[in-house]
Amino acid sequence: RMTLAPVLVRDARQLRPVGPALSSHGFQVVDFQTELEAETFFHTPTVRQRYYREICLAVQRATGAERVVAFHHNVRHQRPEEESTDFVSKIYDTRVHGDYTPQSAHEIFEWQL
Repeated sequence: RMTLAPVLVRDARQLRPVGPALSSHGFQVVDFQTELEAETFFHTPTVRQRYYREICLAVQRATGAERVVAFHHNVRHQRPEEESTDFVSKIYDTRVHGDYTPQSAHEIFEWQL
């Protein structure tokens, strides 16, 4: 069920060097620079092969996790010239939201692997 509520959002990067911590806030701000150009995100095989690897390494460094698996992404845009595919959507959602429930995350994980 969706509920609308006013939320004050601030730039957490301004809180560094201390800032929010994964263990106490559920998120953490880390420095990350991808090697990919913006246009590359419309090419799903490259995203899966290169960006997934980059992002998994960044999460491993930040969390100390032994194994990290990237399994799904969406490119949301408002470009009429780009085709919609399984991973590229012409629908751009302006609301803050979570794309997954615990059940749907598991289903998408199984579907992708």
